[in-house]
Amino acid sequence: MNQQTELHAGFADPVFASQEVFRAVLDAMARPGRIVDFPAGTPAVGEASAETLAVLLALADNTTPVWLPEPLRTEEVRQHLAFHTGAPTTDDPSRADFAVVDATTDAETIDRFAIGTPEYPDRSVTLILPCESLTGDGGWTLSGPGIETSIRFWAAPLPAGVERALRRNAALFPLGLDAVFTAPGRIAAIPRSTGLED
Repeated sequence: MNQQTELHAGFADPVFASQEVFRAVLDAMARPGRIVDFPAGTPAVGEASAETLAVLLALADNTTPVWLPEPLRTEEVRQHLAFHTGAPTTDDPSRADFAVVDATTDAETIDRFAIGTPEYPDRSVTLILPCESLTGDGGWTLSGPGIETSIRFWAAPLPAGVERALRRNAALFPLGLDAVFTAPGRIAAIPRSTGLED
């Protein structure tokens, strides 16, 4: 390990905090578009937000490669993930199980993320999208499993290509991308089974 790389703390209580984050992510996935309170329980590292890191610390492990956008592709963030989760990072979008997608991520890269196969639809990427705000006003109308009729949801800022990829899920299901949106103290999710309308 590079001796100049400072190790940052992970969860203060790794077992309890990891379970709490895991439950919050499951709750968000089970009720698409619903904004869930989210005490991250871990500090930010460099440009990586506390909420984004908390999701990775709870879900990633040594079998799940993580793709990072250019601002997060630092030795500091890589070492943090490796130390606390064992998760390797990859520069190849098609190999990622988790991908942090921000405004610097272009549509071509998003198109390269794995959507699963007919035999193994679970072999797809989960996108983690750090946002400044999540709201139930304006934006998309969501419908599908976990939503009684429909729900409004919007996240900002969004990278180019994310909306197209999430809309494409309806035609691909059971293949497709799952998305977890993070913002200060909040998360929300849009699984591949959710339909998007204006």
